[in-house]
Amino acid sequence: MATLEETLARARLQPVREAAARDAARFVKAAEKEDLIDVAFARVASPFGELLVASTPRGVVQLSLHGYDQNEALEELARKVSPRIFEAPGRLDDVRRELDEYFTGKRKSFDLPLDWQLSHGFALRVLKATARIPYGRVSSYREMAEKAGNVRATRAAGNALGGNAIPVIVPCHRVLRTGGGLGGYGGGLPMKEALLRAACTSWSSGAAAPAISARCAASRRFPEAASSLARSASRGAPPESEAISAARSSSRAGFRCAGFPSYQPPYCRQMLCTMNSGSS
Repeated sequence: MATLEETLARARLQPVREAAARDAARFVKAAEKEDLIDVAFARVASPFGELLVASTPRGVVQLSLHGYDQNEALEELARKVSPRIFEAPGRLDDVRRELDEYFTGKRKSFDLPLDWQLSHGFALRVLKATARIPYGRVSSYREMAEKAGNVRATRAAGNALGGNAIPVIVPCHRVLRTGGGLGGYGGGLPMKEALLRAACTSWSSGAAAPAISARCAASRRFPEAASSLARSASRGAPPESEAISAARSSSRAGFRCAGFPSYQPPYCRQMLCTMNSGSS
C-alpha cells in the first residue's frame, strides 16, 4: 500500500506531467505551422508488439519492429535523414490505419508512399523487387538477386533484406531460402511464419508446403482435405491425389469451394476445380 508521502508526491507531479504534455503538444503544433518537421514518428500497436513508424514528406522511411531499441532507431534517423524529428501521430494516421487493417486481415496490400533514402544501389533494387511480391506469394533470395541484376549475389540480397528499413510494408517476410526454408527475419522467425500463415502462403518445397496449405484449407471449412494434406506432408508424399479425393468427400458432405481465394497454392487450386466440377 502506498504511503501518504508517496500519494502526495504523485499528486504534486500530476499537474507537472499534464503541463509538460500540453507544452509538448503546443510545440509540435508550432513546428508543423512553421514547417519544421522533417521526420514525424508514431508508435503503433500490433499483434507482434509495439512498432515505431517514421515518415518524411516523401513517405514512410522506417518501420522499427518490436524488440529493437526505439531510441537508437530515432538517433539513426537523426543522423541519416534529419535531426528535426517530432512525435506527431496525426501525420501518420493513414499509415497506422493501413497497418491495423493489414494485421486484422482487412487489407492485402499497402497504398502508402515510401521514402527509400535509407537504401542504395543493389540493396535498393532488391527491396524494390521485394515490394512487388504479391500477398499470398513467396520468392527466394536468389530470385531477388536476379531481379536486382546479379543472380550470383544471393548473400548480398539476403543482407539487403536483413537491412530492410520498412519491414511488413516492404514484405521481406515473403522471401525464403531457395530450398524453401524460412531463412532469417529481423522480427524473429515466429513473426515471419505468422505473417506467412496469415496470408495462407505455402512456401515452395518440402513437407512444410502441404502442411501450411492444410491449415489454410482447414480455416476455410475443408477439414477432410486439410487432414489429408497434413498426412501426406508427414509422410513426405505428393499430396495431390489424396487431397483431391478428400476434397470430393468434403464436397459430398456439403462443403463448398467459395472460401478458397485465387492465391492458394497449386494443389488447393486443383482441389477448387475438382470441387467445382463435383458440386455442379
